[in-house]
Amino acid sequence: MSDTKIRPASRAGVASAIVVAVFGLGDASAQDSGGVLEEIVVTAQKRAQNLQDVPVSVATISTENLNTVLAGGTDILAISARVPSLYVNSSNGRLAPRFFIRGLGNSAFDANAAQPVSMVYDDVVLENVSVKAFPLFDIASVEILRGPQGSLFGRNTPAGVVKFESRRPTEDTEGFIDVSYGKYGTRRIEAAIGGELSPGVLSGRVSVYSGGRKDWIDNTAVGFEKNNAIGGFGEWAMRAQLEWQPSDATNVLFNAGYHNQYDGSTSIFRAGVLRVGGGIIKLDRDKVALDSISRVRSELEQVYGTITVNHDINDLTLTSITGYRSILGNKNQGDVDGGSLTGPNFPGNVPFLRDVLGFGDNWALETGDAISDLTQFTQELRLASNNTGQLNWLVGAYYFNEDVQIDQVAATSFPLFGAPPLNIPPLTAIQSQDTEAWAVFGSVDYDLSGQMLLKVGLRYSNDDKRHQVLYTAANGSAPAGSAGGPPFVTNVSDSAVTGDVSLFYSVNDDVNVYGRISTGYKAPSVLARDSVPDIGDSEYIWSYEAGIKSELLDNRLRLNLAAFYYEISDKQIAVTGGVTNTISLLNVKNAIGQGFEADLEFAPNENVLITAGLSLNDTEIDDPLVGVRRPNSGTILNPQHPDIANQVLIDGSSLPGPKWIGSTTIRLARPAFDGEVYFLTDWVYRGKNPGLLITVEKTSEALLEGGIRVGYISGDGVWSGSIFGRNITNAHELIGSLSFFNFNSSTMTGFVNEPRTWGAQFRYNF
Repeated sequence: MSDTKIRPASRAGVASAIVVAVFGLGDASAQDSGGVLEEIVVTAQKRAQNLQDVPVSVATISTENLNTVLAGGTDILAISARVPSLYVNSSNGRLAPRFFIRGLGNSAFDANAAQPVSMVYDDVVLENVSVKAFPLFDIASVEILRGPQGSLFGRNTPAGVVKFESRRPTEDTEGFIDVSYGKYGTRRIEAAIGGELSPGVLSGRVSVYSGGRKDWIDNTAVGFEKNNAIGGFGEWAMRAQLEWQPSDATNVLFNAGYHNQYDGSTSIFRAGVLRVGGGIIKLDRDKVALDSISRVRSELEQVYGTITVNHDINDLTLTSITGYRSILGNKNQGDVDGGSLTGPNFPGNVPFLRDVLGFGDNWALETGDAISDLTQFTQELRLASNNTGQLNWLVGAYYFNEDVQIDQVAATSFPLFGAPPLNIPPLTAIQSQDTEAWAVFGSVDYDLSGQMLLKVGLRYSNDDKRHQVLYTAANGSAPAGSAGGPPFVTNVSDSAVTGDVSLFYSVNDDVNVYGRISTGYKAPSVLARDSVPDIGDSEYIWSYEAGIKSELLDNRLRLNLAAFYYEISDKQIAVTGGVTNTISLLNVKNAIGQGFEADLEFAPNENVLITAGLSLNDTEIDDPLVGVRRPNSGTILNPQHPDIANQVLIDGSSLPGPKWIGSTTIRLARPAFDGEVYFLTDWVYRGKNPGLLITVEKTSEALLEGGIRVGYISGDGVWSGSIFGRNITNAHELIGSLSFFNFNSSTMTGFVNEPRTWGAQFRYNF
């Protein structure tokens, strides 16, 4: 981008900026000694720029701020609702996070489900949902790019991008250790050390993380009674980086990492938690009644390596990014009926399989995935000008290859982790999927007048996917819906041209406005369980966005606003439910969305920092003839399909995801004891999540959660300590549900948010 008022960061206030920003929440920011908001630098357009100079709706979360919620034992779901229009959920515990931006996401829980929000970690796109579970530690920046990113990031980004960057090696020797401990034995240890290994030539950095929680939920099912049976987890990860500077023109970064999650509990499904007709029943969160505790577990082991090369050629930079990821082992299984056949009758008894399907008294419903093998290879090459004049540009090429094999359990008492099964053999699907994609792309910025900038981006993408169902068994026979049994081979491919055009205008030194038209593309998807695979054709989006970016009151107030409208054709939707409560994939003809985002930061003086965010994501399906299977339970709102039995229409329904998202933080500080004493409170609000409005019960109520932190930071910034509380009001709300009747068909199964926790944290910087 041209030199459009990119202000250099103030160095005079770095120490006090760290004091204010560390352990805070909301959008990343800092203050100098006079309470002025510091510049935020982002790489949303693959070059370093001031946030205020980017014609895209971008929000950020600093790593110090993120540390507050991570201390409470939360994983990547911690960023959900921390900025406007961002929602993250999972029905697989700490595995398989699902991202939603502006109301667009994918609620499919299968291990090969693709999402319209791309996750980029250290400049490498992560495709599989399990690979996205790599922990957040020693992070330099978090950026949320809202809206289609069809030119620079490409396939599977029609909703946006969530981008993480690790802290790179430095010439100065430095590091830290951060330890927190809280209720339920929740622990988190994070440490790093780095510095120069050979003057001017070689630097390195090693980062480690370990986290866990004790089992804290009792099992009350008759015959399976056990105190502190489930709810815990343990994991550790490490990252090693080596930065080599062979010449002034060339820089090479080697980045390798390892992650091992062991003995983790999956999402805890609870029978009887949802009243038929609507309304949560607030059962004790530290008790369940399950008949398969030994198999409510998840495991994940993965490794990665990345080589990034930057080479300057006069006023140009050539960049190569080579990435490799591999899952060495992954198992995830849950007792999704949420109860047991032995009782007690409430809340444990789940007669779904016995009474609805007639399978007899010995059935218990569990589902699970095991990724026995996954490799991902990516390569990006790009050549960019270096902000040297009126015209700046970037061109590149991208290649993606992924091979994955999935052992999937659809409905069984299958011993995925080796525990003794009940009396019924498993229903299993063994699948393999090979994906190959490539793209060429370019972007041009042209300074029209010194105040007005035109940006144009274009990308051509090609995608090929080969999916095979290698083996299936339902009580030893071929699956329902198959003629001759497996293997079923499905080949899908598509290509697309996507891009964006934006106009950016500097009204004055404090206010910028922009308009943007962008397109996005999600590649074809294949979903298979116990029958012939479903195919989701490519979806395409046209998005229109206008925004204002402002820094007012002598840089004490930063207020960014954006309004948007989009239309999607052939939107891919995953639907759960029906008589057997399986999952299916379909396309709806059209879907529309509209709304706004507001991001605010205010520093009235050097001791106060306030952040706030609010968004509206109003979505609607526009397809008069599309229908989905009638749920087996619940209060159905949608009309019966006029032509297809056991189907209801979803025309006019919302896409899955909350309509309103809000957040705020208030940080108060005072000098004391040669340092600083501070108080921080943070709050997030997630509105109702109606889903496809199939039943009243699927509409979860709004959730408001708050946190506090009281702490001390030494005057030299070397050490700090604090006590913290998460979900301090002990809010108790539903975050997901399933269509299973429980206890005489008066209640249903769901899972809820975590209870209130308290803890302490200590950090030492060196």
